[in-house]
Amino acid sequence: MMKRNKIQYCNAIPALAAVLLLAFSPISAFAFSFMGLNYSVISESNRTAKVASQNNSKSLSGSIIIPSVVEYNGEIYTVTEIEGNAFIECSNIVEIVVPSTTTTIGDGSFAFCSSLEILDLGEAVKSIGADLYTGLSNLKTVISRNPTPPTIKDWGTVRTSATLYVPKSAMEAYSIASIWSYFENIEGIENSGSDEPIYSYVGFKDIQKLTVGYLVEKIEDKQFSNCTRLSEITLDNNLTAIGDEAFSGCTALTEVVLPPSVKTIGAEAFAGNSNMTSIIMGHNVTTIGEKAFDRCPAQTVSITAQTPPAASDNTFSNYTGMLYVQGQAAADAYYDADFCWFQFEGHVMIEPAGIEMDRKPISGKPGDTFQLTATLYPEDVTLPQVFWRSTNPEIATVDKNGLVTLHADLGEIMPMSRGAEEAQDMLSCKIIAESLYADGPVAEVTVNVNDSGVEDVVVDNDNDRINYSEPVEVYNLNGMLMGESLNGLTPGIYIVRQGKLVEKVAVK
Repeated sequence: MMKRNKIQYCNAIPALAAVLLLAFSPISAFAFSFMGLNYSVISESNRTAKVASQNNSKSLSGSIIIPSVVEYNGEIYTVTEIEGNAFIECSNIVEIVVPSTTTTIGDGSFAFCSSLEILDLGEAVKSIGADLYTGLSNLKTVISRNPTPPTIKDWGTVRTSATLYVPKSAMEAYSIASIWSYFENIEGIENSGSDEPIYSYVGFKDIQKLTVGYLVEKIEDKQFSNCTRLSEITLDNNLTAIGDEAFSGCTALTEVVLPPSVKTIGAEAFAGNSNMTSIIMGHNVTTIGEKAFDRCPAQTVSITAQTPPAASDNTFSNYTGMLYVQGQAAADAYYDADFCWFQFEGHVMIEPAGIEMDRKPISGKPGDTFQLTATLYPEDVTLPQVFWRSTNPEIATVDKNGLVTLHADLGEIMPMSRGAEEAQDMLSCKIIAESLYADGPVAEVTVNVNDSGVEDVVVDNDNDRINYSEPVEVYNLNGMLMGESLNGLTPGIYIVRQGKLVEKVAVK
């Protein structure tokens, strides 16, 4: 016997709402989210998907690396397309990398991404729509890795001062191809398949400020090496690893503050940063590679890890600076270390007594923003930095300054069964503010459900109810048709339509 989904009814929607159902359909609906980006299914049989509208999200920032495959309902889908206007007006993105599986990019997919500096088009891209590059006022680098120049319907506004990087064997083809020939500067890179990262060819040599967003867990080897103009970096509190030589030779950097999430720092990660006088690391750092801070002045090194991280004596080339650690026990441990740390002059830092933050729950509709502030006290705490993170970025994200953006209305999607713990966790969200300190103060704000908007329904007249033994149309809250049955749906809230009857149901 087929197991039926458990269904509990919400407030019935009047017949007139059948017309209003269209309001749930944005210009470009999306079926699901994966790792912070929106997607929709192209073909169930071929297991293909496309990047859908990101709804002008300002929370997407830094480098956006689109995966070649995504997971939905336990199935793996290949990302073969980016739909039109997918990233339009996502003004905080600095770099977009299109995977090697993608063949088609729609009209205006990256239009008005005003901070975008690097656009990396995968080797399989064959067709590009109209106005793709309109409004890219900061565009400096375009990488097209297909040996055959992709066809472009219409370029839109062209920033010809940007440098175009193409396979060396295809430089002539691009120089005479329609639209591509508009670039004044075309340079060659090795063809795809080279072991050398694409970044070593084009780098980020002109970048001055860098924000790495919450989608990034590791900065790859040499990714920002020799960016001599880079003077400021902001790393999200989801980053766990920094690769070998990741920021080596960034001579304009004077300080690095690693978020509390960072655990490993690669060999020569910051080597040769001749103006870096301040290095700040959190309590989760366990391993630092050889020469990680070689040739850095390192006048002050602050670290809250209670156990000295594994590090060789050549991690620093300068041990004349001051080392600040958290607590006397840690000071003793660093002093007694058989490697690296004992060579510093140690000092005990001032720890915070608490954190002040407005803890009023957040509720609203997708797209709403809320500014949170958090402050460590006392005022003379050694490390006053506050780091933000979201426990569920699909519901809400938060940037480095505490600006929260809602992506889903919990008043609409919270499952009805209060006992469904797994679904409850999946659809819950908190915004966390924390410090660099081990066992330091933490503050959190709940993205709250508006229970008054979701209630069990009591219907006196069965004639006003949908007959689920007859054909129905099932939509998600974004207006996308999900099927003709409630069976097999993932937990959540759905709109069910049958003729003039429309009901909101919760599936668990």
